[in-house]
Amino acid sequence: MTATRQTKTKSRLYQAFIALLEERGFNQITVKELCDRAQINRGTFYNNYTDIYDLETWLEGQLFGQIRQILRADPAHHALSPDSIRAVIDYVKQNQQLVMVHGGLANRIETVLKRELVSIMEDFLQADFERATLLPAKYGRAVFASEVSAVIMLWINDGMVESSADLVGMLTVLRDHPLKDIVGCVYD
Repeated sequence: MTATRQTKTKSRLYQAFIALLEERGFNQITVKELCDRAQINRGTFYNNYTDIYDLETWLEGQLFGQIRQILRADPAHHALSPDSIRAVIDYVKQNQQLVMVHGGLANRIETVLKRELVSIMEDFLQADFERATLLPAKYGRAVFASEVSAVIMLWINDGMVESSADLVGMLTVLRDHPLKDIVGCVYD
């Protein structure tokens, strides 16, 4: 099979998979109905995947791999720039059907985001959570990763209503202001 034909086949399988997820849910999808919907024969499916779970794993790998690549693509190694974050948000929105329809996928996105955000801080931006003095390192990592991923996950779970520019603006506020200013605390 040529690369172009294989790309078209995978695209049709993706579209059929999303449609069936929306209609039935993952546990109700059969290879036969997936192939019928994608207008391919079962042999073609099995040339690419061992079963529905293998297709699901491949789709998730594509999604997560692209998120990692976007976060690590900034050649100036400012990988948490507003442009990088906006690119991740735009990519997730482009794949909204897969993210929203597939139950546990959003939670796995949060796990990947947290791991990648901490890794980028340590690898590219030379953050040293071990030397930080206000919190033990493992807590500092968790707080940093959680604040960014929590905003993105709330956006996903609320239906991705706000624009990527609005979301980047909110994340910039998190970066630039202490928590007491964000939540309106009156103590000092």
